[in-house]
Amino acid sequence: MAETEQKTAEREQMSAEGQDIRQEPAEKKAARQRSAEQKPAKQKSAKKKYDRASESAGQKKGGKSRSGGSSKASGNAARSKKRAAVRRGGKSTSQTIAKSFGHAFDGILFGLDERNMKIHCTMAVLVVFFGLVLHISVSEWCTCFGLFGLVMGLELVNTAIEAVVDLVTDEFKPLAKRAKDAAAGAVLIAAIMAAVAGLIIFIPRFLYLIRSI
Repeated sequence: MAETEQKTAEREQMSAEGQDIRQEPAEKKAARQRSAEQKPAKQKSAKKKYDRASESAGQKKGGKSRSGGSSKASGNAARSKKRAAVRRGGKSTSQTIAKSFGHAFDGILFGLDERNMKIHCTMAVLVVFFGLVLHISVSEWCTCFGLFGLVMGLELVNTAIEAVVDLVTDEFKPLAKRAKDAAAGAVLIAAIMAAVAGLIIFIPRFLYLIRSI
């Protein structure tokens, strides 16, 4: 009898241990489920904290960038002024204007060496002489001087275009020829229109002078 009681006690102990072993996984599963349910809430709270921190950092950076942008703009303006002063070589504005006028007069003198410019200047002198002799009106004088400036200015432009084309290439190229021909054509059109205007102004006065003689 004692042996049977001992065996039954051992069996009951083994069954209790088996139940504990079976119950442990269930408890672990429940704990895992609880932790899994709690993780999203923790993640959401952590995400909110991160968003708030990033917003505050962005605002700080924005303020810094704005102030930095204004400082950069002022710095760039100061640098541009310094560069302009260096380019001018510390000279005043009046000196730079005088220098630019000097370059312009150099260009006019260079243009006067051209044959066509000499012809235009000769015609201008003749028009002024006959205008004084025939006593043309103020409006006619304005027309004559305006045509002088137009023709001579286009002649200088023609000379500049020819110089640039010759600087770029020494070979015969269709585009280079087209550029030179177009510039010469512009001068020719202006000269023809000036000649027509001069004939309209001076022919009636010549006829009146001949009749009066």
